[in-house]
Amino acid sequence: MRKIILLLTLFTVNVFYSQLYKDILFASNGIHHLPTGTFLLGNVTDTNSSVFYRSFDSNTNQLVISKAISYTGPLDNTFGTGGKILLDYQLDDIIGFLRHSDDKLTLLCKKVDPVTHGVSHFDVIRFLPNGQPDTSFGNGGTKILAHSVLFTDLYEQGNTILIAGEGYYPTGAMDSQLHMFRLNSDGTEDSSFGNNGELVIPNIPGYILQDQQSSIICFYAYTIKKYNLNGQIMTSFGNNGEVTVDPPLAISKALIDSNNKIACLDMQGTGSGYGTVKRINPDGTIDTTFNYNPPTETMLLDLYEKNGYYYVAGNKSNNGGYSYYISKLDQNGTVDPAVGNFVENDAALQNHTADAIKVFDNHIIVYGGQGMYNGAFEIVKYLLNSPVLSTKEFIQNRAIQIENPVKDKLVLTSKEKISTIEIYSSNGILVKKLIAESSDVSNLTSGVYVLKINFQNGKNKTFKIIKK
Repeated sequence: MRKIILLLTLFTVNVFYSQLYKDILFASNGIHHLPTGTFLLGNVTDTNSSVFYRSFDSNTNQLVISKAISYTGPLDNTFGTGGKILLDYQLDDIIGFLRHSDDKLTLLCKKVDPVTHGVSHFDVIRFLPNGQPDTSFGNGGTKILAHSVLFTDLYEQGNTILIAGEGYYPTGAMDSQLHMFRLNSDGTEDSSFGNNGELVIPNIPGYILQDQQSSIICFYAYTIKKYNLNGQIMTSFGNNGEVTVDPPLAISKALIDSNNKIACLDMQGTGSGYGTVKRINPDGTIDTTFNYNPPTETMLLDLYEKNGYYYVAGNKSNNGGYSYYISKLDQNGTVDPAVGNFVENDAALQNHTADAIKVFDNHIIVYGGQGMYNGAFEIVKYLLNSPVLSTKEFIQNRAIQIENPVKDKLVLTSKEKISTIEIYSSNGILVKKLIAESSDVSNLTSGVYVLKINFQNGKNKTFKIIKK
């Protein structure tokens, strides 16, 4: 019995597969490859938002900060010179980057002595949205940090910023303490923060997080400490600002979720992989109602929450190497079948890791690559809420009709004139291109495919079918 698929308005969905599909309309079959030596700067954004990159110009021996109007778009000529600003630093000298809500930028950079090759000092630099120095900040846009501290962290706290790092003695030995300072919007140091402008935290936290009240949460292996937004110990938290945890934690990423709990990646070995997800109550105790067991040989690197679900990203062993791993977890830690334990099988992404993930209403954006010094990085767009069409599904729209499942011929009728029909495999590879509305597809193996219909008016539509 033949089923007719009439596209656009969905009446019933009976079957779907736990699989993510790349958006073949984005970049090249869902993948935007960054130029070699170019790296994403800042957080992952949506595909229609501007984005910043860092690279290095070997001709001028300068760090390059560039702004594009989108991942696949051209450079933004309103920023700097031709979309770029060049700075007298090396590629790895940039330690922190903030993109503020007013589109100003703040950078934390180290300055290396060309003779000794040691760090001479640290700079905090503020740029206007047009890429010009913000002269209201520091001295001509730059605040030189004159502290015996190797700064490693830059945070935004309202209209101020926090900078932190490990201190060192005149002999050069490290003091095993974290020193944190707060800079006002003009770059001056805020003396009301901590003790006379400095918060000294004994031992070095493994991770630092700010909650919704801008309180500062420090994670150690066996303890969690909390300070208020002004750098004073929060005595109401645990025992005089400290909570003991056991077994130990090794937090690599944490966030405050929509229920004011802390969702985090715990990088303690799981026995068969590296990293899991845990949840911590506001009082610092472990939330035992949440339990997640990642697949074997999985490494988790990023975590994001959307609509009450947690999304994790990293890599998993696959085909003799490793590939992207993405999963979606509910409030109990159970894997949601809509995504499942997704492992990317695209050969173009073999031995690539999903380093960062951001989830939007209908799609996922991933920033991943092979490694820092290989220079092979990419942006990948996956579709959400697009279950695979099944033989029991009925979709209605008056514009297009397609027989489903497809057997030897793709039979399609449309009110709009069709230019070409492209058929892609589930991993985004173009496997066939058709120029007729009823064409032979008998050489395609059974499975799920994505159709991209290109109309003569320049528009297009995509959807999924089953080939029997």
